[in-house]
Amino acid sequence: MEIMKKAKPRIAFLHIPKTAGQSVHHFIAKNYTEEEICPARTNDQLYKYSLNELKKFKFYSGHLDLSIIQNLGHFDLTFTILRTPMKRILSFYLYLRKEALRKSAENPDIDLPYGLRLAKESSLEEYFNNKDRSVEMFINNHYNNFYSYYMAAGSYNGYQKLSKTDLTKRELLSMACMNSSLISNIYFIDNLRRISQEMFDKFGFKDEAIKKINQNNNNSEGAREIDMDQLCNGWDWRDKFNQYTKIDDALFMFLRSKIN
Repeated sequence: MEIMKKAKPRIAFLHIPKTAGQSVHHFIAKNYTEEEICPARTNDQLYKYSLNELKKFKFYSGHLDLSIIQNLGHFDLTFTILRTPMKRILSFYLYLRKEALRKSAENPDIDLPYGLRLAKESSLEEYFNNKDRSVEMFINNHYNNFYSYYMAAGSYNGYQKLSKTDLTKRELLSMACMNSSLISNIYFIDNLRRISQEMFDKFGFKDEAIKKINQNNNNSEGAREIDMDQLCNGWDWRDKFNQYTKIDDALFMFLRSKIN
Protein backbone atom coordinates (compact mmCIF):
# COMPACT_ATOMS: atom_id res chain seq x y z
CA MET A 1 0.00 0.00 0.00
CA GLU A 2 1.34 3.43 -0.94
CA ILE A 3 2.01 5.66 2.05
CA MET A 4 0.73 9.21 1.57
CA LYS A 5 3.27 11.95 2.21
CA LYS A 6 2.38 14.37 4.96
CA ALA A 7 1.38 17.75 3.55
CA LYS A 8 3.84 20.54 4.29
CA PRO A 9 2.54 23.18 6.68
CA ARG A 10 1.54 26.67 5.53
CA ILE A 11 3.70 29.08 7.48
CA ALA A 12 3.87 32.88 7.53
CA PHE A 13 6.92 34.50 9.12
CA LEU A 14 6.22 38.16 9.89
CA HIS A 15 9.76 39.48 9.82
CA ILE A 16 10.39 42.64 11.84
CA PRO A 17 13.69 44.29 10.80
CA LYS A 18 16.80 43.48 12.85
CA THR A 19 15.39 40.39 14.58
CA ALA A 20 17.47 37.64 12.92
CA GLY A 21 14.95 37.39 10.08
CA GLN A 22 17.36 36.36 7.33
CA SER A 23 18.71 33.56 9.51
CA VAL A 24 15.26 32.20 10.32
CA HIS A 25 14.05 32.56 6.73
CA HIS A 26 16.93 30.44 5.41
CA PHE A 27 16.43 27.83 8.14
CA ILE A 28 12.77 27.31 7.23
CA ALA A 29 13.17 27.71 3.46
CA LYS A 30 15.41 24.63 3.33
CA ASN A 31 12.31 22.56 4.10
CA TYR A 32 10.41 23.75 1.01
CA THR A 33 10.88 23.67 -2.73
CA GLU A 34 11.38 26.94 -4.60
CA GLU A 35 7.84 26.69 -6.01
CA GLU A 36 6.37 26.43 -2.50
CA ILE A 37 8.00 29.64 -1.25
CA CYS A 38 6.28 32.95 -1.92
CA PRO A 39 8.82 35.20 -3.68
CA ALA A 40 7.22 38.38 -2.29
CA ARG A 41 9.10 39.71 0.73
CA THR A 42 7.26 43.05 1.10
CA ASN A 43 3.66 44.23 0.88
CA ASP A 44 4.31 45.98 -2.43
CA GLN A 45 5.62 42.73 -3.90
CA LEU A 46 2.59 40.82 -2.60
CA TYR A 47 0.27 43.17 -4.47
CA LYS A 48 1.76 42.02 -7.78
CA TYR A 49 0.16 38.58 -7.36
CA SER A 50 -3.50 37.64 -7.60
CA LEU A 51 -5.22 36.19 -4.55
CA ASN A 52 -5.39 32.77 -6.23
CA GLU A 53 -1.66 32.89 -7.02
CA LEU A 54 -0.79 33.77 -3.44
CA LYS A 55 -2.92 31.03 -1.93
CA LYS A 56 -0.89 28.29 -3.64
CA PHE A 57 2.31 29.04 -1.69
CA LYS A 58 3.28 27.20 1.49
CA PHE A 59 5.86 29.53 3.04
CA TYR A 60 5.62 33.31 3.29
CA SER A 61 8.38 35.37 4.84
CA GLY A 62 9.14 39.06 4.89
CA HIS A 63 8.14 42.53 6.03
CA LEU A 64 4.47 41.71 5.62
CA ASP A 65 1.27 43.08 7.12
CA LEU A 66 -0.57 40.65 9.35
CA SER A 67 -3.82 42.10 7.98
CA ILE A 68 -2.85 40.92 4.47
CA ILE A 69 -1.68 37.47 5.58
CA GLN A 70 -5.02 36.93 7.32
CA ASN A 71 -6.75 37.12 3.92
CA LEU A 72 -4.67 34.35 2.33
CA GLY A 73 -6.48 31.36 3.78
CA HIS A 74 -5.60 28.96 6.58
CA PHE A 75 -2.10 28.91 8.07
CA ASP A 76 -0.72 26.18 10.27
CA LEU A 77 1.59 28.73 11.85
CA THR A 78 2.07 32.49 11.84
CA PHE A 79 4.94 33.83 13.89
CA THR A 80 7.26 36.73 14.49
CA ILE A 81 10.44 37.38 16.49
CA LEU A 82 11.07 40.21 18.93
CA ARG A 83 14.11 41.64 20.62
CA THR A 84 14.47 44.33 23.29
CA PRO A 85 12.86 47.45 21.73
CA MET A 86 15.81 49.78 22.40
CA LYS A 87 18.32 47.29 20.97
CA ARG A 88 16.21 46.83 17.86
CA ILE A 89 15.84 50.48 16.89
CA LEU A 90 19.48 51.22 17.70
CA SER A 91 20.48 48.34 15.45
CA PHE A 92 18.02 49.40 12.75
CA TYR A 93 19.24 52.99 12.49
CA LEU A 94 22.94 52.09 12.58
CA TYR A 95 22.38 49.36 9.99
CA LEU A 96 20.67 51.80 7.60
CA ARG A 97 23.48 54.32 8.01
CA LYS A 98 26.18 51.69 7.56
CA GLU A 99 24.50 50.28 4.43
CA ALA A 100 24.08 53.75 2.94
CA LEU A 101 27.75 54.59 3.47
CA ARG A 102 28.87 51.22 2.11
CA LYS A 103 26.77 51.45 -1.04
CA SER A 104 27.88 55.04 -1.67
CA ALA A 105 31.53 54.10 -1.24
CA GLU A 106 31.14 51.23 -3.72
CA ASN A 107 29.29 53.37 -6.24
CA PRO A 108 29.36 57.17 -5.68
CA ASP A 109 26.72 57.69 -8.39
CA ILE A 110 24.21 55.27 -6.89
CA ASP A 111 20.64 56.46 -6.37
CA LEU A 112 20.04 55.27 -2.82
CA PRO A 113 16.58 54.21 -1.63
CA TYR A 114 14.77 56.86 0.36
CA GLY A 115 15.42 55.43 3.81
CA LEU A 116 19.13 54.91 3.19
CA ARG A 117 19.56 58.36 1.70
CA LEU A 118 17.97 59.94 4.76
CA ALA A 119 20.27 58.03 7.13
CA LYS A 120 23.36 59.01 5.13
CA GLU A 121 22.65 62.68 4.47
CA SER A 122 21.03 63.76 7.76
CA SER A 123 22.59 64.43 11.13
CA LEU A 124 21.16 62.34 13.94
CA GLU A 125 18.99 65.21 15.15
CA GLU A 126 17.85 66.14 11.64
CA TYR A 127 16.95 62.53 10.93
CA PHE A 128 14.77 62.01 13.99
CA ASN A 129 13.37 65.55 14.29
CA ASN A 130 12.75 66.18 10.60
CA LYS A 131 9.84 68.59 10.06
CA ASP A 132 9.03 67.40 6.53
CA ARG A 133 5.72 65.58 6.96
CA SER A 134 6.61 62.62 4.72
CA VAL A 135 9.96 62.14 6.46
CA GLU A 136 8.35 62.49 9.88
CA MET A 137 5.80 59.82 8.96
CA PHE A 138 8.56 57.52 7.66
CA ILE A 139 10.46 57.86 10.95
CA ASN A 140 7.37 57.31 13.10
CA ASN A 141 6.26 54.27 11.08
CA HIS A 142 9.64 52.62 11.48
CA TYR A 143 10.78 53.66 14.97
CA ASN A 144 7.92 54.96 17.12
CA ASN A 145 6.80 52.04 19.30
CA PHE A 146 6.78 49.86 16.19
CA TYR A 147 5.76 46.61 17.91
CA SER A 148 2.70 48.20 19.47
CA TYR A 149 1.48 49.95 16.34
CA TYR A 150 2.19 46.91 14.18
CA MET A 151 0.23 44.53 16.39
CA ALA A 152 -2.59 46.98 17.09
CA ALA A 153 -3.13 47.82 13.40
CA GLY A 154 -1.75 44.63 11.80
CA SER A 155 0.32 46.84 9.51
CA TYR A 156 3.84 48.11 8.92
CA ASN A 157 2.25 51.55 8.64
CA GLY A 158 0.54 51.12 11.97
CA TYR A 159 1.51 54.53 13.25
CA GLN A 160 0.17 56.19 10.11
CA LYS A 161 -3.13 54.32 10.44
CA LEU A 162 -3.69 54.80 14.17
CA SER A 163 -2.17 58.23 14.83
CA LYS A 164 -5.25 59.72 13.14
CA THR A 165 -7.44 58.25 15.87
CA ASP A 166 -7.88 59.45 19.43
CA LEU A 167 -6.40 56.31 20.98
CA THR A 168 -4.59 56.92 24.25
CA LYS A 169 -1.24 55.22 24.88
CA ARG A 170 -2.97 52.89 27.34
CA GLU A 171 -5.61 51.98 24.75
CA LEU A 172 -2.92 51.40 22.11
CA LEU A 173 -1.08 49.05 24.45
CA SER A 174 -4.29 47.21 25.30
CA MET A 175 -5.14 46.78 21.61
CA ALA A 176 -1.62 45.54 20.84
CA CYS A 177 -1.74 43.02 23.70
CA MET A 178 -5.12 41.76 22.57
CA ASN A 179 -4.23 41.53 18.86
CA SER A 180 -0.93 39.79 19.58
CA SER A 181 -3.02 36.65 20.05
CA LEU A 182 -3.79 36.74 16.30
CA ILE A 183 -0.18 35.64 15.73
CA SER A 184 0.23 31.93 16.52
CA ASN A 185 3.66 32.17 18.13
CA ILE A 186 5.88 35.02 19.26
CA TYR A 187 9.54 34.13 19.72
CA PHE A 188 12.48 36.09 21.09
CA ILE A 189 15.87 36.61 19.51
CA ASP A 190 17.75 35.35 22.56
CA ASN A 191 16.18 31.88 22.19
CA LEU A 192 16.17 30.97 18.51
CA ARG A 193 16.68 27.34 19.50
CA ARG A 194 13.03 27.29 20.59
CA ILE A 195 12.01 27.97 16.97
CA SER A 196 14.04 25.14 15.48
CA GLN A 197 12.97 22.73 18.23
CA GLU A 198 9.27 23.48 17.79
CA MET A 199 9.53 23.27 14.00
CA PHE A 200 11.11 19.84 14.40
CA ASP A 201 8.54 18.67 16.93
CA LYS A 202 5.44 19.94 15.08
CA PHE A 203 6.38 19.63 11.43
CA GLY A 204 9.38 17.30 11.25
CA PHE A 205 11.70 20.02 9.93
CA LYS A 206 15.44 19.44 9.96
CA ASP A 207 16.72 19.32 13.52
CA GLU A 208 19.58 21.80 13.34
CA ALA A 209 20.62 25.08 14.85
CA ILE A 210 19.66 28.34 13.16
CA LYS A 211 22.83 29.81 11.69
CA LYS A 212 23.03 33.56 12.10
CA ILE A 213 23.39 35.57 8.89
CA ASN A 214 24.40 39.24 8.63
CA GLN A 215 25.33 39.28 12.31
CA ASN A 216 26.97 42.50 13.45
CA ASN A 217 30.21 41.72 15.26
CA ASN A 218 29.80 44.98 17.18
CA ASN A 219 26.68 43.46 18.74
CA SER A 220 26.39 44.86 22.26
CA GLU A 221 23.97 47.62 23.20
CA GLY A 222 26.83 49.48 24.89
CA ALA A 223 28.86 49.54 21.67
CA ARG A 224 25.87 50.88 19.74
CA GLU A 225 25.31 53.59 22.33
CA ILE A 226 28.93 54.67 21.91
CA ASP A 227 28.35 54.89 18.15
CA MET A 228 25.26 57.02 18.75
CA ASP A 229 27.12 59.30 21.18
CA GLN A 230 29.75 59.90 18.51
CA LEU A 231 27.08 60.85 15.97
CA CYS A 232 24.76 62.95 18.13
CA ASN A 233 26.80 66.20 18.27
CA GLY A 234 25.39 66.96 21.71
CA TRP A 235 21.77 66.11 20.87
CA ASP A 236 19.93 64.04 23.52
CA TRP A 237 19.09 61.00 21.41
CA ARG A 238 18.35 58.89 24.50
CA ASP A 239 15.32 60.99 25.39
CA LYS A 240 13.90 60.54 21.87
CA PHE A 241 14.59 56.79 21.87
CA ASN A 242 13.01 56.37 25.29
CA GLN A 243 9.84 57.93 23.85
CA TYR A 244 10.07 55.54 20.90
CA THR A 245 10.21 52.48 23.16
CA LYS A 246 8.04 53.35 26.18
CA ILE A 247 4.87 51.53 25.01
CA ASP A 248 6.87 48.77 23.32
CA ASP A 249 8.74 48.06 26.55
CA ALA A 250 5.43 47.36 28.30
CA LEU A 251 4.22 45.19 25.41
CA PHE A 252 7.52 43.32 25.32
CA MET A 253 7.29 42.55 29.05
CA PHE A 254 3.69 41.36 28.64
CA LEU A 255 4.60 39.02 25.77
CA ARG A 256 7.66 37.74 27.61
CA SER A 257 5.55 36.91 30.65
CA LYS A 258 3.27 34.70 28.56
CA ILE A 259 6.04 32.20 27.84
CA ASN A 260 7.56 32.12 31.33
